[in-house]
Amino acid sequence: MTVLIHRTISITDIEDEKRINEVLYDVWGVRHVTIHANKKEAVVSFDEEAASLMDFKQALRDSGINLEEETMKQQERQDR
Repeated sequence: MTVLIHRTISITDIEDEKRINEVLYDVWGVRHVTIHANKKEAVVSFDEEAASLMDFKQALRDSGINLEEETMKQQERQDR
């Protein structure tokens, strides 16, 4: 039996929704992607035996899409 997991990814630059969809749907195990541009979020439903949240975040990073948490970490480093 397949167990679907739903996770939310915060994205700072969500202007190209089509590209974000393509990137996330290319990850093995994804079942559904919903993008909430007004919240700067993507909700991903996936098979936990085939993928992990880390896989989706890495796919976005590799495509040059900035994630919210990384932007915050960069700002913290600059503030030091």
